[in-house]
Amino acid sequence: MLYFTRLDSLRFIAFFLVFWSHNFVPCFQKWANEPWRKFFNPFFETGINGVHIFFVISGFLITHLLIKEHHISGKVNVGKFYLRRILRIWPLYYLIMILGLFVLPALSKTFEFCGSYWMNLTFLNNFNAEQTSHCFSTHVVIAWSVAIEEQFYLVWPLVFSLFYKRNQLLVFCALIILASILSSGYSSYFSTISNLVYLMTGCAGVLMYEKHSGFFNRSFFKEKKWLYVMILLLCLTMLFAEHSNQESMIKVLFLPLLYLYLVLYAIINNTSKHSYLSSLGKYTYGMYFYHPLVSVFVRILFDKSGIAYLDNGLNYAVASVIALMVTCIVSILSYNYFEGYFLKLKSRLSVVSTRM
Repeated sequence: MLYFTRLDSLRFIAFFLVFWSHNFVPCFQKWANEPWRKFFNPFFETGINGVHIFFVISGFLITHLLIKEHHISGKVNVGKFYLRRILRIWPLYYLIMILGLFVLPALSKTFEFCGSYWMNLTFLNNFNAEQTSHCFSTHVVIAWSVAIEEQFYLVWPLVFSLFYKRNQLLVFCALIILASILSSGYSSYFSTISNLVYLMTGCAGVLMYEKHSGFFNRSFFKEKKWLYVMILLLCLTMLFAEHSNQESMIKVLFLPLLYLYLVLYAIINNTSKHSYLSSLGKYTYGMYFYHPLVSVFVRILFDKSGIAYLDNGLNYAVASVIALMVTCIVSILSYNYFEGYFLKLKSRLSVVSTRM
């Protein structure tokens, strides 16, 4: 079975970066204008970093599965690929869409929705995310990254089938990465093209790993001291980019490679032992979608209980911890009793056995 325990740990870390940005950062609001707070801003606004790590992981794993399927069957069954992605992504996605677009706005003005219904229902909501984010639609706008992944899944198996046999896939990845980097200064935060650099870096990474596996057996990818060095370099890059006039260019040139290193380290140093992080990592798709809703409900509960939190960092931190715990519980229940039904169907269509 194809399963990387430590990669699940990285998934949870990526999710927590998103959660930290959405929930814990307001705890520091009273210091928002302090010089130290502005200087360390990259370590508060970490949501985009978490999303980009998810993109690199997705590009790497999806391409890895396609390569394995091609080696086993001699080809990729694109139709079954689409069905597997539908069974994994659509059930929870449309549950959140039904709640966020129709049910919750009808019950409370707190859940106002002001975006495009059809764009959200057709995985084009990243093109509408800026408009949606102007009103309190965080529970829906969070889906912009999933929309980009679905657009990628629609095209990538076709591109893979066309170029893999010709040994031209790495060249294709390089061209798309270059186009994405060049567009980064002109594209929207939510645009597909500017985010493709992360997905395609994951794809290129696994192609290099397949062709030059001996190179990746070096200590640079195995020893923890190098992991710590790369994490330090990642932090320094984030800080330097924040205070540079070429912020976007520095980020798209260096951060994708640093994220790829984290993925490769997790893959190469895979272990059968589970940690708390890896155990939670399998539920991160649910956590990503449920946490905005859970956070709002926790804050409503605090409001109803008369507990002030907007100007009280400690109370806001308590609310965030409760929201994190409830998000984990809801996501585990969703995985086992809702998503699990569709995942069992998905496993019947799989050529390569993976974790359900």
